[in-house]
Amino acid sequence: MDDNAILAEQSFCGSILLDKNTAFWPDCRGFLLPEDFLSRECEGVYRAACALLDEGATVDPVTVREKTGCDSGFLLQLMDVCAMAVNARAYAETVHRQALSRRAAALCADLGDRLHSGGVDPSAAILETSGALEGLLTAESDASTVSAAESFQELWTWLSSDETGLLTLPTLDRLTGGFQPGKLYVIAGRPGCGKSALGVTLASVMAQTRRVTYCTLEMEARQVTERILSSYSGVSFAKIEHKADLSDQDARRLWQARERYRSLRLTINRRPEATAEQIEVMARQSHAEALIVDHLGLVSGRERETEYQQVTRNSRQMKLLARRLGIPVILQVQLSREAEREEQPRLWNLRSSGAIEQDADVVLLLHSRVQSEDGWQAQEVLVNVAKNRSGPTKTFPLQWYKATNRFVDEGRLFPEGQARS
Repeated sequence: MDDNAILAEQSFCGSILLDKNTAFWPDCRGFLLPEDFLSRECEGVYRAACALLDEGATVDPVTVREKTGCDSGFLLQLMDVCAMAVNARAYAETVHRQALSRRAAALCADLGDRLHSGGVDPSAAILETSGALEGLLTAESDASTVSAAESFQELWTWLSSDETGLLTLPTLDRLTGGFQPGKLYVIAGRPGCGKSALGVTLASVMAQTRRVTYCTLEMEARQVTERILSSYSGVSFAKIEHKADLSDQDARRLWQARERYRSLRLTINRRPEATAEQIEVMARQSHAEALIVDHLGLVSGRERETEYQQVTRNSRQMKLLARRLGIPVILQVQLSREAEREEQPRLWNLRSSGAIEQDADVVLLLHSRVQSEDGWQAQEVLVNVAKNRSGPTKTFPLQWYKATNRFVDEGRLFPEGQARS
């Protein structure tokens, strides 16, 4: 055992036994855990003292001995080691600091062993260890509870600041307050209803002012670029994709749109598949202030997981990612086939797992009754804000010009449960 660690633990426990009025050590319980002790005997003394304090009983060598069954000689030794009971907090801080060092060293050693043994995804292993280390720091800097006075001050500071959610579409912003840090947003719909198109549009709007990571597991990075350039230039992205149909005028308009596109603070994923852990690595590496994932069903799972288990776990991971990084996460999800048979999709049409609805702070269900065959004509897409933890649930229409991946928000709102005025 580490002699210095044991000395600090013995000095703290000695101060508990010497301090008849329990004036110097109870506040240490806010950060010092029984698990922080290297010596099992000292841990037992601390647990006993805390229990006695909670019972309103006297904490002294006699009562602690009765609680623990410790040898009297050991308790006298503890009091002998302690210089002054008034130093209790300093001793406790030393014990906790040494425990923190041991935990961090153990995590790093475990990471080294796992990487050398092979058979593990290095990115996932590093991320897992990074999260565990970050958890140690969070425990150091943030209390797990907050008083009413402190929570009010936090709220008032936030109200007094200029901070807002990331603003995109005016009607959506009015209903949700914008995309807020730490929240999970779900955009759900059947194929062809504009789900990916809307995700790209939101990315291009947010990336004008914030760092956005767009993780597409369905399209190539080039196709995301094509859609944004199409909306900026007015040139059909089908033309851009096929290349042969581009006129000189189209090329000029694309060239003129290049600076606007290049100014975006946008990072696009190139990987055709990724786990939730790898997506978090991407977001951390790009210092993302917002993350869009297209789509949940393509996020890789673990071996032998059922589809239900995979979707449930990945949905929860996306929620935790939003909270850990303090950014909005926008998750695109496919609705089940049953949604096609209903007049409007409902929350229960979220595919494979009810965990998606539970994890999400806001759920947007997209629906288009009539799909325009002419991409240059506006196609009405109904956006049903079906779940909204912090606001109303309403439906509003967007005009989607499919050929150029452009959405127009007319600012109309339908009452809850009503699709048309």
